[in-house]
Amino acid sequence: MARNMNITFLGTSSGGGPSISRNCSSLVVDVIGNGSLWKGTVRQFQMQPRGQGDPVLKVPNVAKLFVTHMHADHVMGIITFLRNVLHPPLTSTSGDLSPSNNPPQIELYGPAGLRTFVRSIFTMTLTHTAERYVVHELLTPTDTVTLCDPAVLHPSECPGQDIVCDTDGFWRGVTSGTGYWGEVVVDAGPIRHRGEQSQTVTFLMLVLNGIA
Repeated sequence: MARNMNITFLGTSSGGGPSISRNCSSLVVDVIGNGSLWKGTVRQFQMQPRGQGDPVLKVPNVAKLFVTHMHADHVMGIITFLRNVLHPPLTSTSGDLSPSNNPPQIELYGPAGLRTFVRSIFTMTLTHTAERYVVHELLTPTDTVTLCDPAVLHPSECPGQDIVCDTDGFWRGVTSGTGYWGEVVVDAGPIRHRGEQSQTVTFLMLVLNGIA
């Protein structure tokens, strides 16, 4: 029998960025019932809508972040969000700013370019963190693979997967999780999106399937 999942809309504005009354399009999904959350941005968490008695959604509980496409209103909040999730590095007398060797604190899933975007801005802003992240890119056969060689990885970055779509253009079994309600499997597929210059671009829509 199908189980419940909790979905909180943190923002519903698209294109022009946040306004006084609306955050950029984003939502949080608690799909496995164990308190781990998928998706969101820092500002949106701070201004989250909730009724009396509703639980407070917290940034450190986000385990997976899904990015549909690389438009500015969808990606510009990622870096500050990661800095909050991964925490500043612990100070040491030796001045070592290396992160822990723990598994990645958060996993990011998105189209080609997401890995370079995060890696480049972390590098340019001299960002160091206590924990590590990983970016898994969902690719088409014509996309360029972003390398994960040790020489190019950011110190806070773990090597990610390059997930190429099936022959029908879909990504199946991208990731999964098991919690109180059972197993959740994430699939992805392309949909058409109209870009700022009126060209048609392809991006990813993530579909959550709960299996009890």
